Amino acid sequence: MTIGPSLIIGSRARSAWVAAATVAAAALTLAACGSGGGPAATTAATTAAPPASPYAAPPSVPRQGIGPADAADRTVIDRWLAALRTGDEVAAARFFAPGARVQNASRIFTVRSLPERVQFQRVLSCGAIDRDAVAGGDDFTIVTFLLVERPGADCGSGAGHEAKAAIQVRGGRITGWFRLPGGSYQGSEGPQVQA
Repeated sequence: MTIGPSLIIGSRARSAWVAAATVAAAALTLAACGSGGGPAATTAATTAAPPASPYAAPPSVPRQGIGPADAADRTVIDRWLAALRTGDEVAAARFFAPGARVQNASRIFTVRSLPERVQFQRVLSCGAIDRDAVAGGDDFTIVTFLLVERPGADCGSGAGHEAKAAIQVRGGRITGWFRLPGGSYQGSEGPQVQA
């Protein structure tokens, strides 16, 4: 299984991430068993529109800016990026609040513990420099990154390209990180198997 570079999951780290997600999904599925599911639940499930992609940011995440980025939020983002660029994944993880929701060419995960937040940093295969940031509403900042190599990871063909994310900052910590389409490097959606 291989996956393109950028601020996306590397193949080795992705295996651990996917395994953890599979266990979590199985637990949620088992927890939902026997929870009702009468006619109303069946109707709601069949009338809901399917998401465009299981790897896309949810519709509630803004895709474009509405004005200038909040200076304090941008400072948090830039400090996180600086820690990530140096390869200090623990320091980078401390910028994420416990319970932050993250999505990067993956399903959405909630990273509660410090080890989970560190794991998210490890799956970001590139460092990045903030090239542009605009407010997206609901405490989100839409950031365009210049992807760069970083210690401890392999950015591969992503280095020198741009990528985008919607980053939510509340109380001086990152509470949401969602990869967005756009930029000169799109990477890949989800795992891809190459022959």
